[in-house]
Amino acid sequence: MMKRVFLPALLAFSLFAQNAPVPDDAVVGKVAGRDLTMGEVRAMLRGAPPNLNQAIQTDPRGVINSLLILHSLAAEGFKEELDQRSPLKEQIEYQRKQLVAQAFLDRNTNRFYPTNDEVLQFYREKKDRFETATVRAIYVSFVAPDAPVSPRDKARTEAQAKKMIQDLAAQIAKGADFATLARKFSDDKESGAKGGEFGVIRKSDALDEEIKKAVFALEKGQVSPPVKQANGFYLFQLDKRETQAYAEVREKLFEELRQSRFQEWFRGVQQKNSVEVLPGFFGRTPAK
Repeated sequence: MMKRVFLPALLAFSLFAQNAPVPDDAVVGKVAGRDLTMGEVRAMLRGAPPNLNQAIQTDPRGVINSLLILHSLAAEGFKEELDQRSPLKEQIEYQRKQLVAQAFLDRNTNRFYPTNDEVLQFYREKKDRFETATVRAIYVSFVAPDAPVSPRDKARTEAQAKKMIQDLAAQIAKGADFATLARKFSDDKESGAKGGEFGVIRKSDALDEEIKKAVFALEKGQVSPPVKQANGFYLFQLDKRETQAYAEVREKLFEELRQSRFQEWFRGVQQKNSVEVLPGFFGRTPAK
């Protein structure tokens, strides 16, 4: 007959709570008539997946029943020395190596934490990456010749869009207000309604390089030449140019430097264990 475990409401509290933790000798249930202590429950949970510690808060009976069954069956298996028989013996050893290898990898991940001075120096060396530009934009779209267009649409050709953006640039050069033209002519209606406010562009942003090149060549108030994109042309005007402060990017740089050092170490591990498989022994030999 399957053993049943009866648990009082005591287990509704966290097993490892910082406030008034339940002592190991506290009786939290009965198993086949004998007392089950909190210490026994904690012992069964050692090494268990983290989700079990969470699940026991909502289903203590179900989780502890499963743990008791697991430990009971395993104990019987150990008595019969099943862990010493093939292929289980080799499977256990393989899993042991996996766990130890992962633990070693985790420990080495932590070895490469840079110091504050190293992160600061890294920032100084890469400072230009953290330049930001606050810009306005006018966008004039066009439709590719082979794109399907409804007869009702008044779609511009690339040549028409180019002429229009050049005309707008000429008006601005003669003193026309960029924001006013953006409100009237920009096909980016969201930014156009705000006078062309495009927002902040960073050198590290995943934007087209031609856009970043044009923007970061500007001085305050200057307007870029037309910048062609896949379906339109942009004009940009620089409102403000700044460099992000060290405090804003420190965490990002810390992680980037740590990852870089770890990857360099791990590439060394990979190189030391790189193998060239000779053909004819394992069927189809994979490409290098």
